Amino acid sequence: MILTKTSIFIPLTTFTHNPWWLWIVGFTGVFGLTVNILLFSRLGSVQIAVLPIFGQMLAGILVDQFGLFYSPISKITPVKLFGLILVLLGMLSVVVFSNKSGKMSNIRQKNSHIYWQLLGVFAGLVIGFQTAINGRLVARLSRRHLSHF
Repeated sequence: MILTKTSIFIPLTTFTHNPWWLWIVGFTGVFGLTVNILLFSRLGSVQIAVLPIFGQMLAGILVDQFGLFYSPISKITPVKLFGLILVLLGMLSVVVFSNKSGKMSNIRQKNSHIYWQLLGVFAGLVIGFQTAINGRLVARLSRRHLSHF
């Protein structure tokens, strides 16, 4: 900051001239990590690895399809859809075959796991959106700070 002669104080215009969603990346990161910590004891390491990956892929396709967060639009293609289906099938196979005992668990326990698994996918979705928001934030900050050099 000394080299660029930048103040440590953030001007109010920085907050007022940027979209609200630019400021939620800290929360999204904390949310994603907290959910992974909570899910580990309930679902195990394999599921907390694959469930968020599916959510991230889904978020990426949504961001590209609709140009969310000022991203360039990249419509879904049959190849992208096929890739998403493959990831979905991979995720489902891991979730179905991850029963440690090899026996079917009771229905009530299995149903409660579905909610935790959906939370894992949602956490991945949030982290996928965070990636797009961080990309936009870096682009905004780079333009601003590069003008000082």
